[in-house]
Amino acid sequence: MLDEYFIFEEVNKLIFDLETNPKYYKKVIKNAVYSTSINDNLALYVFYDAIYKYKLLVDDIYLFNEYVENINKLFRKLDDIDDIIKGIHKLLCNLVSVTLNIKDMNDPDNKNTIIKTIYDKYIVNGYYVHGFPTVYEQSIFRNGIRTGTYENYYQYMRNIEAIFNKHGKKNIFKKDFNNKDMYFTDDFIMGCYYSSVAPGYFSNFLLNSVFSEDNRVENYQYFNYIDCCSGFTNYIDKENYDEHDKEMITKVVKNEWKYLNSVIKRVSILLVPRAIIGGNIPKLETFNNTLELYDVVDNILTAREMNVTYNGVIDSNNLDILSFYFPMRENNMNVLIIPNKVEKEEKSPKREPLNTYGVISVLIIAGCLLISLGIIVTVVMIGGI
Repeated sequence: MLDEYFIFEEVNKLIFDLETNPKYYKKVIKNAVYSTSINDNLALYVFYDAIYKYKLLVDDIYLFNEYVENINKLFRKLDDIDDIIKGIHKLLCNLVSVTLNIKDMNDPDNKNTIIKTIYDKYIVNGYYVHGFPTVYEQSIFRNGIRTGTYENYYQYMRNIEAIFNKHGKKNIFKKDFNNKDMYFTDDFIMGCYYSSVAPGYFSNFLLNSVFSEDNRVENYQYFNYIDCCSGFTNYIDKENYDEHDKEMITKVVKNEWKYLNSVIKRVSILLVPRAIIGGNIPKLETFNNTLELYDVVDNILTAREMNVTYNGVIDSNNLDILSFYFPMRENNMNVLIIPNKVEKEEKSPKREPLNTYGVISVLIIAGCLLISLGIIVTVVMIGGI
């Protein structure tokens, strides 16, 4: 879905900067939803969101480079994430007017046409998103969505929960394991974040303040086992837990950790059309057309539903899976992020990112060998003559 836009050199340069330069991932966050959850990676997720919205609203390959250049300017110029997001929405509004061949954006009829176009593309015909662990990707691809059937250790987690309940630590996972509902949001940025900490019950457990007040979500996101699990292991070591229980808890946690990190961790996003999930689709009138054009568009593109539930079956033909390589800042693996979409027709595993330099090297070597072979053949032919 987004692959064609991630091949642009300017896109990969900006992704690299957003990953590696602290001035980008330490931006001011005033938005209450983002400030209480996303930290270092927010600027990167905002850029992913900008590309996603461009695909839905504009989807013109020839206008894209200028769009990215202008986004780059916003990141360099502004320190507040909310202002950057507003600036991106303004760019999108202008580009939608270009695709509609509208020159006078102040004309009331033109204004209504732009608003209606953005509303229809983003809200009515848009998507709900679900961030999930990368390891679930092939299962979803093969089977679609059957809520409650993810491969997991639910029964083991219930046993662990019972042990902690016995010691007065209630709701240690912050999850009802009997609830088969799947949660969606229409906020792509939060979808990226949810994927990075998925499954939520496991990150909730390991990062629980019962074990440590200092454990940081980044320890889970960057699969830093020692730092992430040290609070939990120290806790059960010093508490008066049965040895068999401690052994079982530790084993389950290690197995779950190993399973979740058995594949290269990515930001994995599931897109499902709003029409399938249902949910509350706001009416166009609620966005107040009496406001300035840019304000109305910003309201549409920031309308947020956080916990839309779904309990049913969705065929894989109705799904799009987007996969972005997760930033590896703490492990000094700050390489270009190239997303790969699962190819449904082939039903094959994801391709790993292309090693451009390796491919070029192989081609150069092959070329040299062919040239050398040609020279040898020519010499032999001349000698024969």
